[in-house]
Amino acid sequence: WQDPVEPYFAFRGTEVAGKTGGVLGLGATGIEVARRFRALGMHVLAHDPYVSPGKAARLGAKLVDLDTLLAESDVLSIHAPLTPQTEGLLNSERLARMKPTAYLVNTAASGIVDEGALVQALRQRRIAGAALDVHAAAPLPPTSPFLELDNVVLTPHIGGATPETVARHSRMIVEDIERFLDGRRPVRLANPEAWRRNARGKVRPRP
Repeated sequence: WQDPVEPYFAFRGTEVAGKTGGVLGLGATGIEVARRFRALGMHVLAHDPYVSPGKAARLGAKLVDLDTLLAESDVLSIHAPLTPQTEGLLNSERLARMKPTAYLVNTAASGIVDEGALVQALRQRRIAGAALDVHAAAPLPPTSPFLELDNVVLTPHIGGATPETVARHSRMIVEDIERFLDGRRPVRLANPEAWRRNARGKVRPRP
């Protein structure tokens, strides 16, 4: 005999309203995620050493240190760039500070999270689950230990794969090319030091 109610409990989810959403990296994408957390009725915490508490407050987020973010977030969403300072930032010690009921979402860069430490945390149920759109090896090999886990959602770096995203990226690129040709600083520079060193005052506006 099988209890007909059992499948219902097996697929029961978790509501986020009233819970705490943590945003690691409060840049353009992190800001949008913070707004969506708020729209879902969540309390929002954020960690970003380059953002002032005042700016975070205007977004409805409370700026906290990394340890507090890890300890208090029910959903932790990563939106920091991969730099020497962020590489391996979430190692086994830091993952251990998360709640056993917490979920980790990484759509930013795989190198920010120690994948081996995350696998162990998921296997041992030290966190409830993870959703990963970025991976150290792409495509994800069939031998990946993540594929053996039942508390992880994996996507092949297609979180932004929409026609609207392609159109928006194209507009952004064209706009910055036009700024450059007009002798103005592009908005989305990957290496702003190069502009300061070589381009300022040397770009001749197009006729």
